[in-house]
This record gives sequence, structure tokens and C-alpha cells, in this order.
Amino acid sequence: MGAIILIAATYNPTGWCYLSLVDRYPALPASIVLLSGFVLMVGFIKYFRQSYGAVGAWGIAGLSFFFVAALWTLSDFHVVDLNDHNVGIWALLLVLSLILSIAASWPELRRLRLLGRREGKRDSGKWLDLRR
Repeated sequence: MGAIILIAATYNPTGWCYLSLVDRYPALPASIVLLSGFVLMVGFIKYFRQSYGAVGAWGIAGLSFFFVAALWTLSDFHVVDLNDHNVGIWALLLVLSLILSIAASWPELRRLRLLGRREGKRDSGKWLDLRR
């Protein structure tokens, strides 16, 4: 949820975002522009470092390919019209936020053992062996 808020606060097609406000209202005090830009930058650094540390470059690339392929499939079945500029931008923003959210929450998913690991000391966290 935090990733979509961060990305949409930076840019979205409605015009109520950091980049549009800075562009539209050049008379805004520089301190407000600087402070809000700094807060957004810290949020992005947090998400990018957490995502890269959790899944690495290959994990981020894999998530990107998956969500782009899913979006392409939805477009082929006429569920999403990517020819509409606003729909395309919102779809891209959603894909970026899903990539950051999933990658950033990956260690938590592993810690909660939702990925097929067994509890207990005997296997000490090794992957579940279905052959037994």
C-alpha cells in the first residue's frame, strides 16, 4: 500500500502529484518543494534498497517480466485498453508499485514460512521434501 501511495504522490495523470504541482505552481516556496521532494526521495531509497536487498536484480527483473506479461495478456483479452493514455499510465504505476511491494515484503513472506517450508528443528528450515 505504501508503494502505490509513494509512486502516485510522485506522479499520476490526475495532476495532484509532486511533479505536476512543482511544474504548475513555480511560485511555491522552495522550502516546501525541497522538503516534499526529500521525503519522496527517502521513500524511494527505502523501497529500492529493501527490494534490491531482498530479491536482487534478477528477482526484480523476473517480477517485471511477469507483471508486464500479465498486463499484455489483459490487453489482448480487451480487459485493459492500453491505447488510452491515462489507463496506460495507471497500469504502469500499478505494476511498479506491485513490483516494489512484493520485493520489499519478500523477507517477511519467508519469515512467516508461507513458501512451503516446514516448522521444526529437524529440517532446520530446508525446503519441504515431498518424496518422504
